[in-house]
Amino acid sequence: LIVSFLRIAVVLGFMVYLSGWLTLVIVATMIPLLILVNVVRKKSKKYQEITKVKASNRCAFLVESIMGVKEIKSFNRREFNENIYEKVQKENADAYFDYVFCSEWNTLIFEGIWNLGSMFLYGVAYFLLKSDNPAYMIAPGVLIQFLSYMGLVYEPFSTLSNIIQQMAEVSANLELILEIKDMEPSIKN
Repeated sequence: LIVSFLRIAVVLGFMVYLSGWLTLVIVATMIPLLILVNVVRKKSKKYQEITKVKASNRCAFLVESIMGVKEIKSFNRREFNENIYEKVQKENADAYFDYVFCSEWNTLIFEGIWNLGSMFLYGVAYFLLKSDNPAYMIAPGVLIQFLSYMGLVYEPFSTLSNIIQQMAEVSANLELILEIKDMEPSIKN
């Protein structure tokens, strides 16, 4: 994590040295990218918590059904309980699908915004290459160097995006564990 931040900072320093305008495009791409990745992280965490609760409900229903087989048979509730289980299982599957769908948005958003930023960068680079104003001109070699540095920024930035997503999953699991740990036992010695 620290290495990724350090690498981004050093490479951005070289990029600013080469061309402030092109670096501004990259930084302008990074800001909405970080905001959207954070939004997806929060939604993913919420969906993961819902998924865990639905899976817990399904397991609890199964245990209750197994433990109460005699009652189910004596009250002729088999078909009724199967319908309940189908509903509980569907809710669990839907919640899991929502969680996976939301998690996959992290990659789509990252790649999409990064590619839009790259396209905008090529447009700005074209303008700077064709400019007659010496304040805005860049040489083709500078552009090639800049694009190489941009590739060096992509990998750690992508890694950070994935780490943020994984932290959302871990924090959702940790919150559930802490919630269970803080519960008072219903049976006391």
